[in-house]
Formats: sequence, C-alpha cells, structure tokens
Amino acid sequence: MKNQTNTLNRISELENVVSLAKTFDAEGRNQVVNACSELYNLVEGDYYSVGAEVLIKDMYNDLKQGDFAAPFMCEQKKQKFELYKTMYINNVFPKMESK
Repeated sequence: MKNQTNTLNRISELENVVSLAKTFDAEGRNQVVNACSELYNLVEGDYYSVGAEVLIKDMYNDLKQGDFAAPFMCEQKKQKFELYKTMYINNVFPKMESK
C-alpha cells in the first residue's frame, strides 16, 4: 500500500509540473517530455498487474513517442498525460488496492 501511495504522490507532483509547463519554450516542453516519460515508467507495471496490458502500447506511443517539439503537439501530450493519470487513478489504482 505504501508503494501505491508513493506512486500517487509522485503522479500528483508530475501533474503539477505538467500543468505549469510553458510549452512555448524548449524548457517547458522538456518538462512535459520528462513528466510523460516518468508517468509511463511509474504505472506501466500496475497496468500489467490488473490485466490492462492492451493499453500499454497506446500509452507508450502517447506518452513516450511522437512530436514534443511543436508547442501545439506538446499541449496535446499534456492532455494525454491527464488521460492516463485519470485512468490510472480511477481504474487501475483501485484494483491494485484490492490485491
């Protein structure tokens, strides 16, 4: 349980980084890249553990691949971050607690 709590705390920290990142400059886009990558690394194993491995490929492509260089595309990545964070908190995390 402590590990899952740590994961949720870290996701909250990453969410704050993503929401504050200014994608009009390279530093802000880099913050989004790093946060998306870390989110993927944090939750990938849990998705497998609860039988949601069908989402892993799409999650990988959405969070770790693609065009982060253009501000508009990076803003789209912010939305993907929010999507997978919400899916994790609402669907995966409760199943992890019951294990």
